[in-house]
Amino acid sequence: MLYLAILFFLDFIFYSLFDQQVVSLLLVNFVFILFFCDDCDFFSIEFKSVFILNFILLLIEDSFRFGRFGLSILYLLPLIFLFKKLQKIILFTRILPYAFLCSLFLSLFFIDTMIYHLFVPWYSTYIIILINLFVLQIFVGMRGSRSVLRFF
Repeated sequence: MLYLAILFFLDFIFYSLFDQQVVSLLLVNFVFILFFCDDCDFFSIEFKSVFILNFILLLIEDSFRFGRFGLSILYLLPLIFLFKKLQKIILFTRILPYAFLCSLFLSLFFIDTMIYHLFVPWYSTYIIILINLFVLQIFVGMRGSRSVLRFF
C-alpha cells in the first residue's frame, strides 16, 4: 500500500510541475489492478483494501485538480461495471489498452472540456496519451512473461 502513496505523490508532483495532468500513475495502476488480477481473490481483505484505497486516492487527486470531490466517479464506475460484465468473456490483455484509453479520453474530454470548460489542446492530448500508454506498458512489462512492446 506504500506504493499507492508514492504514486499519488508522484502524480501530485507532476501536476505541480507541468500545471496539468500529464502522467496519471494512479489511473494506470487502477486499470492495471482491475484488469490484470487474474489470480486475485476479489473477496479478500488485501485486494479490497488496495482497490478501495486506490479509488479514494483517485478521488482525492481529482479534488486537488478541480476543487470538487468525486467527479472521476463518472468514468471510473463505468470502467468497473465493464470489467464485471466482461470478466469471463474475453482475454484482458487485449482490452487493457483500450479500456485505459477510454478512461483517459473520458477524463480529458468529458470532465475537463465539458464540465469545467477547460481548453485541451490536441498536441498536449497526444503527448498525455503517449506518456500514459508508455507508463502502462512499463506496468505490464513488469509482470514477467509479458513483453513491454506487446500492445504497440
